[in-house]
Amino acid sequence: MPFDPAKNALNIRDDGIDLSFGDRVMQDGNALHMLDDRMNYGEERWNVLGMVNGVVYHLTYTDREDGFRYISLRKATKREAEFYYREAR
Repeated sequence: MPFDPAKNALNIRDDGIDLSFGDRVMQDGNALHMLDDRMNYGEERWNVLGMVNGVVYHLTYTDREDGFRYISLRKATKREAEFYYREAR
């Protein structure tokens, strides 16, 4: 499972999206992966903007020895979606 069940429950409560949906976001061949270095999280965190069925999503994950671990997932903000449309190829 690429996420913590407790974090998944919080994500569903706060954003209405199951973290397992992150697999679909990661499948976007035009997804934008950006290192999140705003603070020291104790691990490298990545933010991804990816589209699924015409909707842009924002996924945060870390890459661990056993694979990706999803941290949070939500619909992208208007600004993030505009960035995706401008930069994704």
